[in-house]
Amino acid sequence: MASMGVTGEEAADLQASLFLVAQENGIATTKMMGAFSETAVELSAFGDKAVDVFADLAVAAEGANMTVGELLGITRQFDTFDSATQAVGRLNALLGGPFLNSLEMVMVTDPTERISMLSDALNATGKSFQDMSYFERKAIADA
Repeated sequence: MASMGVTGEEAADLQASLFLVAQENGIATTKMMGAFSETAVELSAFGDKAVDVFADLAVAAEGANMTVGELLGITRQFDTFDSATQAVGRLNALLGGPFLNSLEMVMVTDPTERISMLSDALNATGKSFQDMSYFERKAIADA
């Protein structure tokens, strides 16, 4: 409550909202609440949009068979221009073209938008992640 600046009543409403998102998307509510608890401090940077950002991340993480923390870890590298430049350079080299832009990745702060941009870049190559060889997938995942 303190890190997000909400009252007890607002916290209860947030929990109910997350419960509904979990049910609507087939996510175990204990998994959803645990993930929120683990990432709440980091997500508090999004202010009053933190719960919405988390809900989108939780749904994306479930679809990618990852945790919310893992998705945040991937997108965190785009928080500074230096690390974004390195990551975008590696990814563009692996993908074989200028599919991502460092400045755009830094300017977009919503982690789900960043994940979407990464997905769009991969799709723009004309190859699906499943069609790539083991080493290509591993290199993309590491980058």
